[in-house]
Amino acid sequence: MNGYEALRESAAWIDLSARGKIRVSGDDRARLLHAITTNHIQQLTPGTGCYVFFLNAQGRVLADANILCCEDHLLLDTEPEIRERIYARLDRYIIADDVTLDDTTAQTTTLAVEGPRSAEVLARIGTPVPETDYAFVPWGSRLVARLSSTGSPGFFVFAPVDEQPALIAQLGIEQADAEAARIVRLEHGKPRYGEDITDRSLAQETNQSHALHFSEGCCLGQEIVERVRHSRETPSQTDALEHRRQHGPGSRNQGHHRRQRHRRNHIRRIFTGARKSRRSGLRSHGMMAKRYAVGLNMTIAKSAVLMAAAGALSTSTLAQRPPSRVLTLDAAARDGESHG
Repeated sequence: MNGYEALRESAAWIDLSARGKIRVSGDDRARLLHAITTNHIQQLTPGTGCYVFFLNAQGRVLADANILCCEDHLLLDTEPEIRERIYARLDRYIIADDVTLDDTTAQTTTLAVEGPRSAEVLARIGTPVPETDYAFVPWGSRLVARLSSTGSPGFFVFAPVDEQPALIAQLGIEQADAEAARIVRLEHGKPRYGEDITDRSLAQETNQSHALHFSEGCCLGQEIVERVRHSRETPSQTDALEHRRQHGPGSRNQGHHRRQRHRRNHIRRIFTGARKSRRSGLRSHGMMAKRYAVGLNMTIAKSAVLMAAAGALSTSTLAQRPPSRVLTLDAAARDGESHG
């Protein structure tokens, strides 16, 4: 049985030691992370955890992380590529707070045990098994957390780096390499930051609603998250991931055309709103261009062109524009698609 088959039918271990591990300690640790992430960190109790996004002021996802709440610190588990970004972001917001950061990536190994029988494998060697997602339990000098990198049932085992060989021997199961783990991840439709989620993604576009808590209070990027939640018009960027899972890489059919259709309809809604705004006497086309640029994922300048075609700008402003920039509805819609 190879690694892929083990992940699908039994259990396999995956070396995730390159993932970032950042220890956050100090009396203000929960308050700080609560203010700059999208989940309710202050309600975590020792032995529990959650999944979070770090957003910028425009509501774009700068990073994601698993956060585990220990007795005297919070442990952040991150993708390897964004470990330094998260560390720098945390350090930036520590001003007069009692918070200390410690990057323990080099001192800690992370082995994932994933697959339908992963819980049986751990129980067989006497490992305590946490019952709920993001929960964790101590196992000697190790921590066992109910986390998964592939979307299969699974656990992360955090251990001192010098214990890795003994831990692998103790598990006694097949290893799955990075390519096998990636295939299984795609088959389960689990997005990964840097590949399926990027810094151009809005939080709701990721389909990871468990990363968001709408009762946590104010946090960075919250205004955009709330605006999108109430508009209920945001397409999912992970539609492409689901489509690739069903139809294979390179195919574009239904998912691609659905997104094109949504963009055309969104542009038409913008035209309707622009005309209403002009009738009500609104002339601040710069503000409107910024507002609609967020929805269209385009630059403010391109959005202003659409606003001009919709009639939101004053007559004098339109008279100063070259005729080629005063577009028809269909032409503006095509322009928006080509630049989106």
